[in-house]
Amino acid sequence: MRATHELKVSPVYYGSLVDRTKTAEVRLNDRCYQVGDICVLRPYNKSLGFLSEGIVREITHILYHQEFEGLAPNYVMLSFGAAP
Repeated sequence: MRATHELKVSPVYYGSLVDRTKTAEVRLNDRCYQVGDICVLRPYNKSLGFLSEGIVREITHILYHQEFEGLAPNYVMLSFGAAP
């Protein structure tokens, strides 16, 4: 079963996610992410809260720390495809 994850994104990076020049995010692996899961990426500002409804992307690949030593332990790089 596909899970949906609502994720906060810095407004600095949000535009690049929207126009798809940024297609990956490094995240703490605290949610049991799986290929096929849906992410709702929402720009977030600490003083203002959520700035928009966000965009929807599907996880198409997950790179784990064990596969790439450049990632800190317990972190993953999530690659995104188009919205399902």
